Amino acid sequence: MLWRKRKEFDASRTFAAWACKFAHLQTLSYLKTKGRKSCYSLNDEALEQMAELSVKEAEKIDRKGEDLQRCLKKLSPSQRELLRSRYQSNVTVNEIAETLGRTPHAISMSLYRLRSLLRECVERALQPEVLS
Repeated sequence: MLWRKRKEFDASRTFAAWACKFAHLQTLSYLKTKGRKSCYSLNDEALEQMAELSVKEAEKIDRKGEDLQRCLKKLSPSQRELLRSRYQSNVTVNEIAETLGRTPHAISMSLYRLRSLLRECVERALQPEVLS
């Protein structure tokens, strides 16, 4: 259903927020047509609150992804390549170590440090949001 409505996507919003709102409207439509036969049905206000929360969470995830991309750009090309090899290409630590002439332990430690750097960078980027 989402695929059929793709032309209605407003690029000024995040895809996740649009998809959550779409799902919310579909849920309301379903409940209206099928009636609220379930003993677990929620009132419209509760559904609206859940939808708003879902949209906010989706937008937060999108922001984290954007912040992560900015943080990745701050790394050196060799650091990005190490992360890309391990997490995009699924190359094992042992294979990376062999290719780079380093020990598996050294590669694991480098990956740990890079993950920590990225986590700290993303958290710093999100801090103004936390304070508001």
